[in-house]
Amino acid sequence: MGKDTKRYITLVVLLICLFLVFVSCTKASTLRNLTEEEKSRAIQIALNTSEAQAQLEQGITYKSDLNWVAIVWQFSRASEIHVFDYDEWETGIPSNIPRSAVIYSWVGLTFGEPERLLVGVAVDLATGKAVFVQSFPLKSFPSTK
Repeated sequence: MGKDTKRYITLVVLLICLFLVFVSCTKASTLRNLTEEEKSRAIQIALNTSEAQAQLEQGITYKSDLNWVAIVWQFSRASEIHVFDYDEWETGIPSNIPRSAVIYSWVGLTFGEPERLLVGVAVDLATGKAVFVQSFPLKSFPSTK
């Protein structure tokens, strides 16, 4: 292999590395004011998860809330999850979010009156899929009346 070929390969590898760094640094562009159609689509995707469907099939009412979630993936599993306010799209990703995190829409579904179950769904609007689902019961507190 000649010197020019080695230089060319080195240059190509360097350009690929720079491109990957650039792409990883532009994740803030995923934070934006979603259209009403995108918001509705995210909620619909969340409602189609098995956790939400199990509640809906019982006729349990729900409320929805839209935020953002940053997930750090390790070995195809979520190792860190950071949920933050939807309005953060105006100011950018909070400083406590790791650079390796992937940002998704986060739909919070609370089921029941009073609210007794929370189903949180990370939605990838680019693929139209729920990429992470978490559900847990909400504790009810005695009335202070």
